[in-house]
Order: sequence, then structure tokens, then C-alpha cells
Amino acid sequence: MRHLLTACTLLFATMASSWARAADDDAGLAALMDETAMAVVRIDISAEGPATTFASLAFPEIMASSQTTQWHEVFQKLLTAAGVRHLYLIVQLPDRLPTTYQPVGIEALCAIPFDTPEEAEALARLQGIRLPERGWRIAAGGRYCLVGPKALVDRALAGNHPPRPGLEQAVAAAGDAPLALVVAPTADQRHVLSAVLRWWPAEQGGRLLQAWADRAAWTTVAYKPDESLQVTMQAESPESANALAGTIGTFLTDTVAKVRKINAHPVQMDALLSVLDQRVENDKIVLAVDLQELPPADNPFLQATNMALWAIERQRAVYKLRKIGIALQTYHDVHKRFPDAASRDADGKPLLSWRVHLLPYLEDGDALYKEFHLDEPWDSEHNRPLVERMPDVYRLGGTGELPPGKTCVVLPIGEATAWPAGRGRPIREYIDGTSNTIQVVEADDEHAVVWTQPADLAYDPEHPTAGLGGHFGSGFLALTADSASHFLPLDIDPDTLRKLFTAAGKEPVSWPGQ
Repeated sequence: MRHLLTACTLLFATMASSWARAADDDAGLAALMDETAMAVVRIDISAEGPATTFASLAFPEIMASSQTTQWHEVFQKLLTAAGVRHLYLIVQLPDRLPTTYQPVGIEALCAIPFDTPEEAEALARLQGIRLPERGWRIAAGGRYCLVGPKALVDRALAGNHPPRPGLEQAVAAAGDAPLALVVAPTADQRHVLSAVLRWWPAEQGGRLLQAWADRAAWTTVAYKPDESLQVTMQAESPESANALAGTIGTFLTDTVAKVRKINAHPVQMDALLSVLDQRVENDKIVLAVDLQELPPADNPFLQATNMALWAIERQRAVYKLRKIGIALQTYHDVHKRFPDAASRDADGKPLLSWRVHLLPYLEDGDALYKEFHLDEPWDSEHNRPLVERMPDVYRLGGTGELPPGKTCVVLPIGEATAWPAGRGRPIREYIDGTSNTIQVVEADDEHAVVWTQPADLAYDPEHPTAGLGGHFGSGFLALTADSASHFLPLDIDPDTLRKLFTAAGKEPVSWPGQ
């Protein structure tokens, strides 16, 4: 990473003056949008909140990994230093259109605008940029540098894409909002949307979506966090704008006003509608919400964002547990058994936790491992200061803040579990199967431990959820012996959970929801 920063610094020193004038070229952007591209997200990367929030909400699988988070932060700092203000994400149509409110996966291509093709080419050829995913590509396309999945980059560069005459005007409608979404379908895409949306249930906004597909040439959503949200729709004529505005008004009155919960969380939609300004400006419909007039408790946008970001935190914790699971598997490959819960001296006194002895099998953990005096206890004069250097993989996050050096990543210690009396079993003893045996769990704050301390969770088969979870809602994270991470509800059937905690109980078991 140091070499990447050095190379970028040298490049920026020679090009910063021209990059500082980087202009957005929306007509050129349209030339990169093939028939699967449906929308564009414009992000002001100088505004940390909107950039990170959108990236996390749209691409949780990618953003959850620590490697990608580091890449995102470094890449953003480099572009900001070069005078680049906006990034564009060209959003592709999903493989399937939704028929319910079930989520669908989306993909997006990042387009970075520059003044000249030569500047875009310079960034594309910069050596040492570590892309966040295998199969990604960075390349120049006109005055844009493209970053994303190789298939999307290749399609964007293929050329001969359908026209989008209103795209430039749609982007301009967002003004200086740090986060903007522009939906600018081609004529063919509008026909397809219109046909599909005819079957959308009326109680879920079917009539509104149908009218939108038929009458709106483009739609822009401009979001200024804590300030305002504005939606602008371009209709084909003033008459069409008035007709669409009427449909929107009916939907807001008959449907939205009746919403009392979003994802089981209470919301006050009446308060939102009271600060909504809906108007028709010639052939445009404008809906504007002054968020400053809404108390936080009545702000559904804030509530939805907080809930989504909370889910992202949980997903990050899932990734960390997977890394721990892979490290445990690697340890087993080397030692032909999983580690004991604690190392011991000649007299049987516990010294250091399994979390310490797993360090050589975790990314960047070997150097820290070599600093420990392995023949001394965790709280010896030498080892105690190392508590403060707990690896991030043992920090699951979620609600609340644990003291420095404390972790909720623990083993369930019990005679029938994967760790009888803290002994690490060989995998052949997992008679129930690795996918049906819980190895590691998320403890609650009360049962959190110092990560180097030889301490874990005493499993109680009479109360199998005792001491678990609490950081990510009404559930707990669990890692099975096949390195898979799970989020299980705290109200899980106790008998099912008992079976999942045993390594050789020989009981048939079905996972919750299966």
C-alpha cells in the first residue's frame, strides 16, 4: 500500500492542476451505458457520509470485507487529492425484475470523470491499484476512468449504445446534492417496464409505477442528508405531468399515509406528508421534503438508513467470523486438530487464549504473535501491554462499545460441544458434521472477555442461549465448523440449538427456516 501511495503522489504532482478542473460530461456518460444500464448514481466524494452510506447500502457484500473498506477509503482519498469531486455509478438492471418486495441483486460500474482522455488513461494505467474483487478491471473510456466487474467494463467500452437524450438535463436537476439518483431509461426499457408493471399489485403502488413508466422520461432524486430530499420527474407534456401528479397524490393519500411500520419499526408517515411540497412546473413534477422540519423520530429516511447500516455492521461481523473459521481450518490442516481453548504450562495453569494461537493463521497476525512470550500468562508484565493491540477480526461491532482489548468472540465450552473441557477436537470427532456443529459464538457484553485471556463461554444446555448475542438485534452470530457464519434468533427452539451445539450427538437437526 505504501508503494501505491507513493506512485499516486508522483502522478498527482504532475497532473493535479488539470485534474482540479475535471468537468462532468453527461453526454459522454450516456455513451458508456448499454441496454442493461438503467440508472446513474452521482456521489460527491468530498462528502464522506453520502459516499460511504450509499456504497454500504447498495453493495453490502463487497463493502463488508475489511480489505475492500480499506481500498474504498484509500481510493477516495487519492481522487479527492487530485481534485476529483464526483463519481458516477452506472447501475445495471438486475438479472430478474422483482415481482414482490423481495430484494434483487444489482451491479454497478464506477465512472470517474476527467478533463481529457489522456488523464483517464493515466489513472487506468497506474500500477499498484489493488481492486477489491477478483474479476474487476480498470480501464479508460473517453474522458472517464472505469472501475468495476470486467464484464460491465467490457460492455461499456463496446460502444454503439442506445441514446439517452435527457440524461444531461436529469443530472443537472440534482443541483449540488451530494447524493443523487438519476433513472433515465431508454425507449425500449420504458416499454419493458410498462409491460412488467401492469402486473404489479395495486396495493403495492402498481398504478403509480405504471403511470410513472408510461409518462416519466427521466426521474432524479437529490438527497442532502439532514436537509432535503427532492424528486423531479420529466413528463412528455404539461398534460402528462398533471396526470402523473394526480396519480402520485392519490397514492400518497390512499397508501403511504396508512403506513405505520417499515420492517416492523414504527414510522410517522403523516409527519412526512405534512412537510411534503408537491407541485407541477410546466412538464415536470417536483416533490420536495424539508427534512429539517422533521424530528429524528419522525424521519423515515433516517430510520431506514440507520436500520440498513446496522445490517451492514452485522454483515461485517459475519465476514470476520468467516475469517476466523478459515484460520481454524488452516490450524487444523497443520496440527491435525483444532486448537485448545488455552495453552498451559507444565503445571496445567492456563496461559494464553486460543485467539492468540490463531494469530499465525490470520492475515497480518504472525508479527503480533511473535511478540508474545508464549511461556508466560496473558497478564504477565510482558504480555499485558499486547492486550491493547487486539486484531480487528476479534472486534465484531454492533451496538454498544466494549472496553479496549475486550472481545465477544468466544468458544462454547461444554462436555458435548466442539470444545469439551476446552479441548480442541480433531475433525473426525465431528460426527454430526461440520455444517451442523457450532464452533464459535458471539457473546453478550456481560460475557465478553479480554482477547488474550484464556476465558470463553461456559455452555449451559438447560439454557442454550444464555450469554449470547445482543449486538445486532434479537439474535446472535455463530460460526460452524465448516467456516460458515450464521445469524440465529434468540428465540430459536432450544432443542434445535442444543443439537447444533453438540459435535457428536448423532441427532437429526434442521436449521431454522429450513
